[in-house]
Amino acid sequence: MTRRAYPLFPDFLDKRAAIRDEATTLWQRLSTENDPEKSQRYLEQLITNPEMNEVWKEIYRKKRGASREYFNPARLTFASQAAARREKAKELRKKGGEKNLQEAIYLDLEALQFDRLPEPPVSPDWSEQDCAAQHFLSRAYRIALDSKPRKFADLQKKASQLRGISTKLRALARELESLGEVLFPSYAEKLEDVADDCEDGAKVMTPNLINSPWLIVREGGEDPRLRTIVPMLADCTYHLFLKIMPTTIAHVTNVIYGCDHPDSQVKKMTRDSVLSLIGAKHDLTLRPTFGPTLYEKMQNMDRQYLRAFKSRTRKIT
Repeated sequence: MTRRAYPLFPDFLDKRAAIRDEATTLWQRLSTENDPEKSQRYLEQLITNPEMNEVWKEIYRKKRGASREYFNPARLTFASQAAARREKAKELRKKGGEKNLQEAIYLDLEALQFDRLPEPPVSPDWSEQDCAAQHFLSRAYRIALDSKPRKFADLQKKASQLRGISTKLRALARELESLGEVLFPSYAEKLEDVADDCEDGAKVMTPNLINSPWLIVREGGEDPRLRTIVPMLADCTYHLFLKIMPTTIAHVTNVIYGCDHPDSQVKKMTRDSVLSLIGAKHDLTLRPTFGPTLYEKMQNMDRQYLRAFKSRTRKIT
């Protein structure tokens, strides 16, 4: 495949300057990829495939009415994340019920904590929605390249092997120390260091379905790569917009899967087929992040903060 200086942008990107800019940046880095030809194939489809037009329409879709708010607003800043929690809390209070009301309190507490965090630097060139769209393109591209199916059991086995190696190394270190010569204790210390590294590696490798919902637990069912791509994209939309966007995920999956199987008639993913794959692995709505104990501590901290604020105010007046 011949690499062009720049990608051939389709007409539907004419008014998407932020996406064109991100696509150009990714294109310029193709030579740094492990397999530039494969990378160009995926990136070109993520830029030019007509299904991507539906993705950008969904990300930039606005509500009717005077506010013209985004239907799927980006949640990259702390202020946006706080707003999302307050909106969800309001929705839960309208629904009513003990559980919903308690979750509303927790979400308001989380929002208050986000209000107190200093905002990280933001791009002066693009809006928050533009930045989210750019991140989505980059993440989708990376998922296309790096979504090799991984089995939960395989990672468990490797983590267990690392812990076993660590145990053996510590036993050898004790044997070396028992020899009592000048050099042997230093050898033992090096083995202990390697054993520590193995333990750390085992902790990192230990699988967690909450943080990595794309891990394959059971054999069978859909194609393993499909079962990996869809949850990864779901995780991506949640982190950028605090919601799962199944229609968008379906379009991007079709683009990626079309690159994987260009000569076959693969059944296209739909909103419903995406939901059937991720429904058991993802909570599809924003929920409180922590447990009740932590929220009690947060409430106590807020009470103390309020008392201190009132005390300072009385002194000033």
